[in-house]
Amino acid sequence: MSSNGLNSLHYYSEHIAEMCRRYDDALERSGRTALVVGAGRPHGIFLDDQHLPYKANPYLLQWGPLSEHPGSALLIQHGKTPRLLVHAPVDYWHRIPPVPELLMHSGLEIVSLSSQNEITKSLAEAIRGSSATTAFIGETLSPDDSFGIEAVNPPELLELLNEYRTIKTPWEIANLKAASTIGVQGHLAAEQCFRGGGSEYEIHLAFRAACNATDDEMPYPAIVALNDHASTLHYQRLDRDREANLSLLIDAGHSVNGYAADITRSHSDDAEFGSLIEAMHELQRGLCDAALPNVDYRELHHAAHLAITALLIEIGVIHATLEAAHEAGLSRSFFPHGLGHFLGLNVHDVGALYTRRQPGEKVRPDEDKHLRLTRTLAPGNVLTIEPGIYFIDSLLADLKQKPSSAMVNWQRVEQLRPYGGIRIEDNLHITTDGNENLTRTAFASFA
Repeated sequence: MSSNGLNSLHYYSEHIAEMCRRYDDALERSGRTALVVGAGRPHGIFLDDQHLPYKANPYLLQWGPLSEHPGSALLIQHGKTPRLLVHAPVDYWHRIPPVPELLMHSGLEIVSLSSQNEITKSLAEAIRGSSATTAFIGETLSPDDSFGIEAVNPPELLELLNEYRTIKTPWEIANLKAASTIGVQGHLAAEQCFRGGGSEYEIHLAFRAACNATDDEMPYPAIVALNDHASTLHYQRLDRDREANLSLLIDAGHSVNGYAADITRSHSDDAEFGSLIEAMHELQRGLCDAALPNVDYRELHHAAHLAITALLIEIGVIHATLEAAHEAGLSRSFFPHGLGHFLGLNVHDVGALYTRRQPGEKVRPDEDKHLRLTRTLAPGNVLTIEPGIYFIDSLLADLKQKPSSAMVNWQRVEQLRPYGGIRIEDNLHITTDGNENLTRTAFASFA
C-alpha cells in the first residue's frame, strides 16, 4: 500500500472525491474548463550533467505520492475523471520506479507514456477546442514544460487552490500524523546520541537511521546545532569534531506521502540550562493550548513575546518590569523569528507570502515582518508553534547600542551564550473544538 504502512483506502478515496469537488469548483469560479498540473523536472547544475534533487509539484502530490516521476502531468476537466499521464521513459541509466500502489486505488485514469512528446500530444488531443480556457499549474524551466498551454499559473486560479490547501482532509491529517511518529523516533535517537557525546554529524546520522530515510527523503535539511551553534537559526553545518556537549538544538522532520513533520527539540545535561529548557516547554505548551479555532495567529505571536519577556526576567537576563521590557521590545533581540507557519506538502505550506493574510486583506501597520502566518485559525489548518530564546552575537551587539541595554544583565547573558539557544516546536491540527498536538501525541506513544 502507501509508504510507511499508511493504508486507509477509505480515507484516500474520500480525499480524491474531495479533491475532485475542490478542483471542479476552482475551475468553474475561475472561468476555466480544464487544468493541467505538471510534476516538474529536476534542475540542472551549471556546467554539469548532474541535477539537483527532484521535488515534485505539491499540487500533483496532493492527488497521490507520485514523487519519482518527473515530467508527468495530471489533466483535470470539469465533471470528468482526472487523467494521470505518467512519464515512464525507457532508460537503462536509471531505474524507473513503478506507479505507487496507492494511486492504483485512486479512481484516476492512469496512462503510462514513454516520452514527453507523447504526453504533450495526448494533452493536446484531450483539450482540443478548449485550449483557450485551459490552465497549467507548475514550474516552467522552459516553454515546453507547460505542454503548449499558454495560461501558466493564472493568479485567480492559484488563489482558489491555495485557499483549499490550507484546509487538510482526514487523509492528509493521517499522513501528517504518520510523519510525526517517524520523526519523533528520529528525535529520540538523536537525543540518545547527543547524551552519548556524539558530534553533529553523528547525531544527524542517528536521526536519519531511526527514520530509515535518505537525505533526499527528508522534508528539509536537518538543523543539528551543538552549543553556541544553536544561536544560528538555520545552522547548516554538520561538524564531525566531538566537543563538550553543553546543549543540542535539533530541528528535523520526516515525510509520508509528501506530507511533512517539522519538529524541534533542545537538550542539555546541565541542570541549570536544562531547567530553562523545561521552562520553555511549559511556555510553549501554553501557546499550543491557546491555538484554537477563530484565534488570530498574530495574537498568539504577541502572547509569545510577552511570555518570553517574562521568562527572561525570571532567569535574570532582564532586570525591569514586564511592562517596561515589553515596551522596549527587548524580547525581539532574543526571539527574532515568527511563532510558526502552516505545514503540509511544503514545510512552509502553500508559501509564507501567500498565507500571511486572508485573500484581499490589507497589511496591518503593526504586522510583524518575520511572522509567516497572520491569519485567523480554522478547523483543518495544520501549523507549527515554535517559540525560542537565543543568544545571537549580532543581535546582542545591536542591543548594546540602545538605551534599553541598561535593562539587560550582561553578565547573565555571557553565562548563557555558550549554550546558543533553545527552540521547542510542535505541529498542531486545528479541530472544530480545539486542537490536536501531533508532536506531543507521538512522543507520548514512545514513553
